[in-house]
Amino acid sequence: MKRKVLLVNSIYLSLYLVFGTLYYLFANTDDLFANHPVFASIYVGFVAVHAAIVLAAVLFQWWGYAARKRGPLVFASLLCVIAGLELVLLLVPAGAMLLSVILNAVAGRPEPPASA
Repeated sequence: MKRKVLLVNSIYLSLYLVFGTLYYLFANTDDLFANHPVFASIYVGFVAVHAAIVLAAVLFQWWGYAARKRGPLVFASLLCVIAGLELVLLLVPAGAMLLSVILNAVAGRPEPPASA
């Protein structure tokens, strides 16, 4: 095992947990919570689940580093993938709304006059 690389990765993942979660929760939240409270609550739920999964990944990462075992490291990597996919789900509602706007724009166009 390359212990130095593993140490750097463990520190990186720990920093991401702290600063990434703070960024996701506090970036532009005044406007979001004031104007879109329902979306804001869904967003906070997604971020909380993401942070919990990343916390578990950080714990397994440090356990694998300290115990010099590969099992916890593999599980930490799996949790990182799951956390990444879970956060991507935030894009699904935005994509659905964009599709709805496009369909409304297409449906709202005036029809050409019928030729006689």
